[in-house]
Amino acid sequence: MNIRLATILALSFQLLACGNPSERFSPELYSWEAARDSIAMPSSAWIIHCGSPERAIYRFGEERLAPGVACDGEWLFQCFMFCEAPCEGEDLPDYWLNPGYGTVPALEKAIEAAGDPPSKRYFTVSLIGDGDDEIFAHMDRVRSLFAALDCPHVELLGFSYSGDVSDRVKKYAEACHELLLEEMASVSFDYSVVEDIMDQPGVKSMDGKYTLKDVPARQKALVESLNSCGEGMLVMDCGINGLYQLSHSPYASDKALLKEIYNHIR
Repeated sequence: MNIRLATILALSFQLLACGNPSERFSPELYSWEAARDSIAMPSSAWIIHCGSPERAIYRFGEERLAPGVACDGEWLFQCFMFCEAPCEGEDLPDYWLNPGYGTVPALEKAIEAAGDPPSKRYFTVSLIGDGDDEIFAHMDRVRSLFAALDCPHVELLGFSYSGDVSDRVKKYAEACHELLLEEMASVSFDYSVVEDIMDQPGVKSMDGKYTLKDVPARQKALVESLNSCGEGMLVMDCGINGLYQLSHSPYASDKALLKEIYNHIR
């Protein structure tokens, strides 16, 4: 679905008319923001709960991002939504955007390894902060950190959120020419659909409800959920490792399920 940024901005002004009409934001725009007279809304997005350096098990490096970038010459997700609530003392913007170990540079490497994409791959990061001013500072830091990176194949699309967002935050994102996307998954799954993982002694799903015998039904339910998705952006939450585990499984059922998933992403 193609949406012109001008249309989005116009609609935003209508929605914000009930707010403070006298407040105007004029942030300095970065090159990719200034160039946005129009933008195509991604057709697919991968919600990634990417953790932090203190929780290294959740790190998403090039290898773990690759299954969502491309497969057999076909490009997959157009947008990557990096979502995580910080623990005390964690610096998530640095984790996402650090040139040495950041998730965004890792995404750039995964794309380079796959070839030359037909268009930019986008990413968003979660809004973080207590109160509007802290959120503004967070947004500005993310924008600044990305501007310092060399990522020719990746572009900051904006910010993602769950729950309520104030009119002031919406207006500020609009002034920055950044979009706000809700962290609402169309389809969700975890390792309980991966036969390769569940076929291990004593393994149950995280909630303890499912075992190996439930995998066929779980896989069938996921396919039905994919088939029921209507038009618009497909937003997929694959848990911490679901997509990576499916892509590395030798099991025929897992390979078939991954193919089904990829058919809906492309």
